[in-house]
Amino acid sequence: MSRAPSITGFLLAVLLTGMPALQAAEITQQPLPLFDLAAPSFTSYTIHDGLPASVMTGVVVDRAGFVLASSASSIVRYDGSHWELDTPYASNGTLPTLTLRHDGSLWAAFRDTGIARFDGTRWQPQADFPSRFARRLVETVRVDGGYDFWGLTTDQGLFKFDGKTWHKVSGSAQLPRDLLNIAVTHSLFGQSRIWVGCGSAGLWYREGDGPWQRFSAPGFEGSQIEDLLVTHDQSREQLWISAFGSGLWRLEDSGLRNWTLQGGELPSNSIYSLARSEVGDGESVIWVASRAGLLRIFKDQVQVFDRSNGLVSDVVRDLRIWNSPDGVQILWLATEGGMARAIADVRPWSTASLLGARSTGVFAVLVEPHAGGERLWAGAQQDGLGLYENRQWRHFGIADGLPTNTVRMIRRIADGDGGFSVWIGLSGGGLARVFDGPRFQTAPVPWPQVTEQSVLDLVAAEFEGIHDIWVATRANGLYRLRQGQWQAIAPPDAPAQWRSTALLHQVDAQGRRWIWATSSLGLLRFDGRKMEVVLGPDVLHKLNLLGISLFEDEGESVLWIGSGNGLVRVNSTDPLHPRLLDDDLPAAPDPVVYDATRDSAGRIYLCTNNGVQLLKATAKGYSSRVFTRRDGLPHDECNTNARFIDVHDRYWTGTLGGLAVYDPSAEHEDRQPKPLRILDAWIGSRQVDADNIVMKPDERNLKIRFALLSWLHNDKSRFRTQLIGDELEPGSWSAANERSFNHLPPGSYTLRIEAMDYADNASTPMNVSIRVMPAWWQTGAARVALVLAAALLFYMILQWRNRAFTRQRRMLEEQVADRTRDLNQANTRLTELSLQDPLTGLSNRRKLHQVMQLGLESEPIRSWSLIFIDVDHFKDYNDRYGHPAGDEALRAVASAMLRCAPPHALLARYGGEEFACLIPGASRAEACDVAECMRVTMRNSQVTVPGSSVLTRLTISAGVAERVITESADFHKLLHEADKALYQAKNAGRDRVCVSDGSPILSKEGLR
Repeated sequence: MSRAPSITGFLLAVLLTGMPALQAAEITQQPLPLFDLAAPSFTSYTIHDGLPASVMTGVVVDRAGFVLASSASSIVRYDGSHWELDTPYASNGTLPTLTLRHDGSLWAAFRDTGIARFDGTRWQPQADFPSRFARRLVETVRVDGGYDFWGLTTDQGLFKFDGKTWHKVSGSAQLPRDLLNIAVTHSLFGQSRIWVGCGSAGLWYREGDGPWQRFSAPGFEGSQIEDLLVTHDQSREQLWISAFGSGLWRLEDSGLRNWTLQGGELPSNSIYSLARSEVGDGESVIWVASRAGLLRIFKDQVQVFDRSNGLVSDVVRDLRIWNSPDGVQILWLATEGGMARAIADVRPWSTASLLGARSTGVFAVLVEPHAGGERLWAGAQQDGLGLYENRQWRHFGIADGLPTNTVRMIRRIADGDGGFSVWIGLSGGGLARVFDGPRFQTAPVPWPQVTEQSVLDLVAAEFEGIHDIWVATRANGLYRLRQGQWQAIAPPDAPAQWRSTALLHQVDAQGRRWIWATSSLGLLRFDGRKMEVVLGPDVLHKLNLLGISLFEDEGESVLWIGSGNGLVRVNSTDPLHPRLLDDDLPAAPDPVVYDATRDSAGRIYLCTNNGVQLLKATAKGYSSRVFTRRDGLPHDECNTNARFIDVHDRYWTGTLGGLAVYDPSAEHEDRQPKPLRILDAWIGSRQVDADNIVMKPDERNLKIRFALLSWLHNDKSRFRTQLIGDELEPGSWSAANERSFNHLPPGSYTLRIEAMDYADNASTPMNVSIRVMPAWWQTGAARVALVLAAALLFYMILQWRNRAFTRQRRMLEEQVADRTRDLNQANTRLTELSLQDPLTGLSNRRKLHQVMQLGLESEPIRSWSLIFIDVDHFKDYNDRYGHPAGDEALRAVASAMLRCAPPHALLARYGGEEFACLIPGASRAEACDVAECMRVTMRNSQVTVPGSSVLTRLTISAGVAERVITESADFHKLLHEADKALYQAKNAGRDRVCVSDGSPILSKEGLR
C-alpha cells in the first residue's frame, strides 16, 4: 500500500472548502434551456445540387410549397429533391428580389428591368411600374388588418399599388432616391409610422400624411439600412434595423439598443436581412444574415453559427422563416456558398458545443444541479474544460490551474458526508477536484503521470462502512483511495501496465457490495477483498472492453458492456456466478459500441462509431432506431465514457465533432402528408400542359416529372406509379420522381402517382389524364381497306414467293457479314479496354510495356525519357477520407498529367498510386520540365472529398530518367533509373522532382 505525500492535507482541504452538500431530494431543478445552448443543424445545397452559382442572394417559399432562390441573374426552384434552373420561374433580370404576398401571388423586383408578377406559368412584366431600377417590393399590414404593397426604387423613390395601378407616394420627393426597405409600426411612440431605409441617408419616417423626416437619436449611426423588421414582445412593438456597417439596432418606446462588432456582441457589422421565429410560449427569436455567419438573438444575447457548425458559407445574404403545414418553423438561407436549410425551433437532436471539434472531440460530460437549476460540464481534447451556466459558456485550462488542456473524465460522486463533489480526470494522469468559483485543486496521485496516462473513470463506494474512491487509469489499471491512502488494486498475475476503462458499483439483493471494471485483461470483479478476472479473453473473445452499465429488470441484474466488437451482456444477479447472455439484440450500426445507457422511461442508447442506436423494449425483443449526422449529431463517431442522462431524461453524448444532446420530449410525430406536385410534362422536347396531355399519332417519348415537397428528410421520399388502362397494379416504391413512356397504343389512360415521405405519410395521389390519338390507319374505314388490301397482298405473295426467298437469303448473308463485322469491332474494343486503366482513363502498365517494345521495333535507336510519379502520403489520405476520396484523388493526378504532357507522350497508371509518362525523343531536361509542370499543377489543385464540401490538396513526387534505346534491356534500365530517381525524390522530402543522377530540379518556387 502506497501513500501519496500530501493526500491527507488535500482531503482536509476538500472537507473545509468543498462545495456545500447538495441533497438531490431538496433540489427543484430547472432544466438547461436547450434552445439557448443548441446550434441548428444545417442541410446544405451547392452547385453540385443544381444551383446556378455559389453566391445566392435571395430566397422565398411560394404558396405551393416550392422554394425559390435567386442568384445575381437567375431564379431556381427546389422541388424537394434538387434545384432546377429550367423552370417557369426562370427570368432574365439582374439581382431579382422575390416577394410573396398574403394572397399567394409571387412578385419579383429586378435591378435593371423593373418588376414582374408570376401568373402561374411565366413572369409577366408590369409595364405600368414607372422605374426599371426596382430594389424591393414589400407588403405591410395596416391597423385595420388590410395590406399595403410598396415598390422601392433606386432612381424614382417610393410607389404604392392600389390593386390595379402603381402610384407614386405623395411627398416622397423628400426621400433620398436609393430606397432599400420599408416597414410600418402602429403603436411605437404612440402612433402609426411608415419607416423607410435608404442606402446612403439612413432611416426616414413619416406620420400619417406629414412630411418625411430623417430619424436621429443619440448614438444612432445607421446609414445603409438593409432591412427593417417589426416585432411584438409582450405587447410592446419593436422595430429592428439592419444597418450594413454599423450593426443591428432595435428601436422601442424605452429607447434604442445596438449590437456591434466593437461592442463584442457581433462577429461583423456587415449584416443583411432579418427574420423572426417563435420558441416556447411565443418568445421572439431574431435571425440575422451577416458576412460572418448566421446570427441568432434570443433574450438579447447573440449566438453565431458559421462553417464550424456545418453552414455552407460564413457569408449569409438572405434568410426566410417558413411555417410548414404541420407547424415546423423552417429556416432557409441564401449564402455565398449555396443554399442551406435548418429547423428554427428546438430539435430532438442538437449540437450543444463544438468543444474539441478541431481535435478529437468531447470525452467527458456532466449535468449537475446548481443554484436551483442546472449547469453543464464538458471536457475535450486540447480545448480543456467547458462550463455552461446562466446561458453562458466559460472555458478553463492550464491557465486556470489544470495541468493540461485535455480532459478525459468528469464525475460527480458522493463525498461520504452527505454531499457531492465534482472530479476531473485529465490526460497525462492528473486528477483534480472542483470547488466553488469554480476553482480547481489537483490531487496528489501515486500512478506515473506520463503522456500515455489518463484518468478514465471514478466511482465512490462503501466497503465495511468505509467510504472509498476508485479510479480507473489508462496505463496503470485500478487504484483505491481509502482513508487518505492510495492502494493499487489488480488481479493476480496482472502485468505492470494494463488499462481499465470504466467502473461500476453494484449492491446485490443481499446488500453485499461489488466493484466491476472493464479492462484490457477482461471483465474484473472486486468482492471487498480481492480483484479477479471473471470473464477473460477465453470467454469473451473481446479484449477491448469499454463502458459498463447495470440495468435492473424484474429482479434480474444485467451488465451491459461496450466493446470494440459489439455489446456484451452479463447477468450479474449473483455476482459470484456471472453468466454471459446471448447476443440477440438488433444489430448495432458499427462493431465499436462504447457503452449503453438507459433513462427512466426504459430507452436504451448505444453510442457507436457510426451513430447512436436507440433500443426500446417490445413484446418480441427490442425495436431499433439509429441517429446520425442527418438527425443533428455533430459527428457520427462517439468517444469513450462520454455519456450522461440527466434527470429530465435528456441524453448527452460526446463525439469527435463536439457535444450532442437528445431530448426525447422534443420528438414530433410527423403525421402531416406532404404536398405532391406535378413539375412538368414533356412530349419529346416539347413541354405540354400536364392537366390535358394529348399525344398525336406520330408523337412518342412522353415524360412526366413530379415532386414531394417534404421539408424534413427529403432524401427519403418515395414514389410509385400505375398507368391505369395498361398496368394492373402499381409499381414498387422508389426514389425515382419521373415516369417515361416510349410508345403508347392509341387510347385513354390515367397515370396515378402516389408519394410517401420519410415518416410513411402517404400524400393525396394525383391523376394525370393521357389520350393517345390513333393514326389514320387505325380507324374503322382504314381497317376495311386493310382487309381488301390483305387479299390482294396474299395473291401477290404467291406470285412473288420465289423472289422473296431470294431476297431473304441475301438478307441473311448480309446479316452474317454484319455480325462478323460487329464481332471484329467488339474484339478490337476489348483489346483497347485491356490496355486502359478503368479508374483514370489512362493507359495501364501492360500498354506501357507494349509501346516500349513496339517503339524498339519501329525505331531501334532513339532517345527516350520516362517520368515515374507517386502520390505522396496516399495511404494516409485513403485512411482519412475513404476509398471514394482516394479514387477522386487518383483521377485528379491523371488530370494534372494530361494538362502537362506533350501530345505524343504515353500516360499510364503503373499501379496503385504510381503513374508513368513515356516521352519518345525527349531529352532529360524536357522531361524534367513536364514533370515539374505536373508537380506544380497537382499541388495547386483542390480535390473534392465525395459526399461533402471538403476540399483537400495532394502533392506528388517524380523521378526522371533518359536513355538511348538500342535493345529491350535498355527499357528495363530506363524503368529502373526512373524508379530510383522517384525514390530519391520521396526520400528527399516528397513534393519534388529528381533526375536519375539524384539531383533535384529547380522549380518556380526555388531549388528544393
